[in-house]
Formats: sequence, C-alpha cells, structure tokens
Amino acid sequence: MFAFLRHILEVESVFGIGARTDLAVIHYMKILYICADVGICVDRPMGAGSHIRETIVGLEKLGHEVNMLAADCSQEAEIDLSCSLPGARVVRHSWFPGIVSIKNRYGKEQNLSQATTQPPETASFVSSDTAISETPSSIKKSVIRKSTGISRSQVPETTLLSQFREQTSGFIYGTFRQHLNRIEERTVYRKRFTQHFLKLVEQFQPDAVYERYALQHHSTAAICNRRNIPHVLEVNALLAEEALNQGQLYSWERKHVQDKERHFLQYEARRVMVVSEQLKARIGEQFDHIAVNPNGVDVDIFSPTIDPEPVLRQYHLEDAFVLGWVGSFGPDRGLEEFLDIAAHIHIRRPDIRFLLVGDGGIKKQICQKLENDNLTEAVILTGRVPKQKIPAYIAAMNIALAPYPAKGAEYFSPLKVFEYMAMGRATAATAIGQCVDLLGNGAGLLLPPAQPEIWAKEIIALSYDKERCLEMGKLARHKVASQYTWQHNTERILEYIHMAIADCKSHVRT
Repeated sequence: MFAFLRHILEVESVFGIGARTDLAVIHYMKILYICADVGICVDRPMGAGSHIRETIVGLEKLGHEVNMLAADCSQEAEIDLSCSLPGARVVRHSWFPGIVSIKNRYGKEQNLSQATTQPPETASFVSSDTAISETPSSIKKSVIRKSTGISRSQVPETTLLSQFREQTSGFIYGTFRQHLNRIEERTVYRKRFTQHFLKLVEQFQPDAVYERYALQHHSTAAICNRRNIPHVLEVNALLAEEALNQGQLYSWERKHVQDKERHFLQYEARRVMVVSEQLKARIGEQFDHIAVNPNGVDVDIFSPTIDPEPVLRQYHLEDAFVLGWVGSFGPDRGLEEFLDIAAHIHIRRPDIRFLLVGDGGIKKQICQKLENDNLTEAVILTGRVPKQKIPAYIAAMNIALAPYPAKGAEYFSPLKVFEYMAMGRATAATAIGQCVDLLGNGAGLLLPPAQPEIWAKEIIALSYDKERCLEMGKLARHKVASQYTWQHNTERILEYIHMAIADCKSHVRT
C-alpha cells in the first residue's frame, strides 16, 4: 500500500488560517518518530502518550509511513493495549528484575505468615513491602520504632524483625533504587537506545526523523547531523528546569545540565518546534530555527453532541450542577488547586458536585485531603477512564476547570483545555501562558493562580448565568475547530520536516 502511495499520493496542505506552505504538494515519506523519555509511556492514552499517538496517527492519515522508537514502560505503568502504538521499545532499568522478584516472592510469603501467626495487637507494626528474609540478631534488637513509645522488652521479636525489613525495604526500593535507575538511564539505557536508533535507521531508511525531546538525549540529533538526515526536534518543556524542580538532578550537576540543554536547543538542534510562544521566548526568540506549534484536539471525538446522560446517571448527578477536572493525578497538574477551590465553593454552594476524572501517584494524598476538608460526599473520584469515554465525562460537566499552578505552567500547551473547549464546555483556567491566548476574548474564564477565594467567587457567579456558559462554550469550540485541531498541528509538522529536508539538500550542494 505504501509503495503504491509513494507514486500517486499528492496531498495539498493548508497551514493555519489563510497561511499556505510553499511546498503545496506533499509526497509520501517514511518518518521515524523518536521518544527516549523514560517518564513517558506511549502506550497510555493520557497526557504525553495521547499527544504522541495523535501526531503519529495524523501523519499516517496524510499518507505517510511512520515507525517509532520509545522507552518500554510495560513493567512500570498500566498500559492500554487498545491504544498501543506499533514500533520498537527500549528496555530500561534492566539490572533490577532480580531484586524485584525477590521482593515479590518474599512479600507473598510474609503475607501468608501474617494471616496465620501474627497476633492482632502487633499487626500495625508489620509492612508487606519487604526485601530480605533474615536479619542478624544484634541488629534485630536495636531497631525500634520510636514513635510508638513502647520499650524494646515489650515489642515482640517478630515486630522488631518486621521493622528492620520495612526500613531496609524503604531504602532499597526508594532512595537506592532511584539512584540506580538514574545512573542506568544516563549510561546503559542511553547507549542501548542509541544502538536501537542506529539499527532502525539502517533498516527503515527514513526520509526524516521527528523526535520528542528527552533530557540529555542529544545523540539522535548528533547522528542525524553527521549523516545529513533531516531531523526535527519537538520541545514541550525545559526539562532541565522541570527535573530541578522535582528533585531529579543532583546539586553538583544542576548548572551543567541546564547550560547544556540551552546550548543544545539553541545551537546543536537544526530544527526545533516548541508548543508555545512563551517557551520559544524562554529558549531565545532570536533563533530562526525555532518554530511554534501548539497542541491540538480531535474535534470529531471531542464534540458537544456527545450525550452526558449515561455518566450523569452512573454518578447520580442528573439534577446537580457539576464542576470537573480531567487528568493524571500527579504534582503540578492543578489537582491540589482544584480541591482548594472546591473547599471554598462547597461552603457557599453545598449543592454543587465535583467530578475528578483520572488516577495516579498522588491519589492517596488526594483522598486524605478530601477527608480533611470534608469533601468526600461532594467530590466524585471516577478512577482511570478509557480515552474513548472521556468526552462523555467532560460533557457531564457544566464548567470544566484547569487551575494550573503558576510555577512551570507559563510555557506549556494544555491538552485538557483544548479538550474542554472542543466539547463546548465553559472553561475556567489560570491566566498564564497559552491559556490566555486560548480563552481570551470571552472564550473562557481566566483567573489568577493560587487564589481559590477568587476562583470560588467567579465560578459561583458563572454557575448562575446559564446563557454566559453557553456562549463561552460556543466561542471556545469555534476557536479550537478553526485553529487548534491535530490536523493543523500535523500539517505544521510536515511543513517543518520539508524545511529540514531542504536544509539537508542545501548542505549537500555546499
């Protein structure tokens, strides 16, 4: 099929509103998509995984053949096989399976032992997250949980052993494993990924390489530059800054990593696409090789015509006014801010219900916060929802919220906001970064960060104005449909790929 398309396919492409590429005819190409970021699971239909999927599917819809190379996350994340993309996966953290198997096997043995022999009064001391089975007696007697206030003579021998195992397990599977994984990602994994890339280049013979930027993975661009292979780098964030904020960089390497990233993006990568004007400004507005390409949304899937009734009935929300949020439960996603706003609204409007769609690593903290703020009855946690069902959940919301924190959010391109807007929902978002461009001129509600009292006041006022909600939704839908679909995004990618091809041809001539 692709051989047939190579000879006959001619796709005329329009880039943006009224702007047309100089390359009016786009011929079939073989494109190699690269994502070396170990923090991105391409087989999960959320966040970055969703973005990558939409890009690849969009390129294929325009008749191009796409192959992919990405990190293997099947052992560390819940994947959705229905959304799995074809292509090679590179294994990471390869030296840990043996220790993990010991942990899992011993954990099962200990759980069985606890069920049959553990006295009820000592159950609270025992952890099922253990790593070793034998401990020297001299160490057993010295390990006591000070917070209990119980003397050593009062603590059963099995409890002392359990405490030691718990502490040891916490170190091995916490700090120590993170350290080993970090070393592995920067040495063995990086080398293994480069080898896989070189093999794919030889086998696939791509016309161009499109890469999603991963921190300190500069080898792909360097190889493409040496071999004169057209290469375009997609940058979604300043990853060195993000890693620094999340404590993923050692103190002695911070400045070096940040300086190296900046130099790479400014001078080593030949063609760079960033997701916002704000991000380009952070890297350097004066660099002509950097272009802006915002994220997008599939307006056929995310449509105001989706019926919300099944979701409303499922959660008994038929007569409720619903405020909602969609995303992965992680830090700096605006989830904590959403709950702060919910707490203020709940005091004044206890009849309003809050729909949280998603799951993730900080769910326990979220549940604890709900209990502390007396929100357990007002907030509905749906858990992880299949990608194809998310539009129905957004349709069930009267107002959709994106209360991003100010730190770091000023330069990214918010996928959930595009989806809210495409669904024709009234949307309230933090007045920073690209959200201002998207929701300005009446398309949404823009509010200051970290001020839940103001959010509560404005949202409650909006909840009483049904006509204004409908008008916001109509304007939002029109804006994304005319400027911010995945087709717009993909066409801009192709335009830049052709520029990269022209660069390589020019380099050969000179």
